[in-house]
Amino acid sequence: MHHKVDSLLLHLDARVEAFAMCEVAEGWRLDLGPMPTTLLHYVIGGTGRLAEHPEPLASGSLIVVPAGVGHQLQAPGRSIKVHDGMSDFRALTEGLLRISAGNSPDLRTACATVTTRYLHHLDLFSGIDTPLVFDLNAAGRSPALFDNLVTELREPRFGSRAIASALLKQVLVLLLRAQLEGDGAHPGWVVSLRDPRIARAIGALLDAGETRPSAEDLASVAGMSRAVFQRQFLDIVGMTVADFDVRLRIHRAAVLLVETDLPVNSIAAAIGYASRSHFSRTFHKVMGADPSQFRQDHASGDSTNYLKDFFKALFGEKTGESAPD
Repeated sequence: MHHKVDSLLLHLDARVEAFAMCEVAEGWRLDLGPMPTTLLHYVIGGTGRLAEHPEPLASGSLIVVPAGVGHQLQAPGRSIKVHDGMSDFRALTEGLLRISAGNSPDLRTACATVTTRYLHHLDLFSGIDTPLVFDLNAAGRSPALFDNLVTELREPRFGSRAIASALLKQVLVLLLRAQLEGDGAHPGWVVSLRDPRIARAIGALLDAGETRPSAEDLASVAGMSRAVFQRQFLDIVGMTVADFDVRLRIHRAAVLLVETDLPVNSIAAAIGYASRSHFSRTFHKVMGADPSQFRQDHASGDSTNYLKDFFKALFGEKTGESAPD
């Protein structure tokens, strides 16, 4: 199992996009609406809590807020004053930004907007619709790594962004190690990595190009009979192999439509569709628009805007429907 998980995580891309310091004083609450990318809060001082989460926050706590999810940071005491931090975050670009709710902060966090993708198309926190809270003190060297990351971003120098992204990847891998070796819930598609057989099969799907592996091929990779493999995959991942593969391919196509100028026919062929009409019908069923319209709607080149809705479809509740044709 460890060898396969390591192989998968070698392809994890983690990048820090922007950075800020968030401060909340006693009696205040900092409201932050949905962001287009994942947002991290690392508590560097004080105590508090998330309005959406019962677990208290203290130094070493890491909050992961998936794309499209709003949240509220609250300092100790009865919160009676609210600061809307979204106007501040909209200005979050290069450099250090300080976002404060009240004076004399009781809770201080280092905040960063990040992208975390596997092979450029599968988001690490896909399918999560609520903030997650982790104790980095229980995850090995994570606090020291995150402290170094904060230092690089607070005092940027040549290469700071690259160093921060490398440190972020180390933190995330250590966090995943702690999650996979523990008994708690696991974020998004990563739950599948706990079963080495299913992990091998998902790795084969992620690595596949135009020629898609059959259920028999994947069962062989997993070392299981086809019937047992399909049942185990459904139980662990929450959908059939066919559903997962179709939606994975369509999301890969969506990223290519937004981030490249490749013709639609070429994108269809790259993900294993010989017919553009077949590809367009399937794309519309999954994404709610045909490929050309989708490209036009996301002409800004930012493929993060649609991730949350897509992964709700990818990892949402089972509806009993079969994969799109």
